[in-house]
Amino acid sequence: MKQVHFEQTGRPQVLKYGDMPDPVAGPGEVVVDIHAVSVNAADWKVRSGAGYKVAKFPSGIGRDFSGRIAILGRS
Repeated sequence: MKQVHFEQTGRPQVLKYGDMPDPVAGPGEVVVDIHAVSVNAADWKVRSGAGYKVAKFPSGIGRDFSGRIAILGRS
């Protein structure tokens, strides 16, 4: 899949666009085929490291999205 992502926090120059592995749904999770996404204040705060912590790298931007559930993980 294509994704705008970053591998470290920092200024906008840390953003990269490219291929990433397709996500896999773990137990109790879903994979969503995203149709629309928005970038908001939380995205630049996470990217810059200002106030929000990144759970793991690489991390993508676009915390607000809509789409269709494509895969259900085991419950």
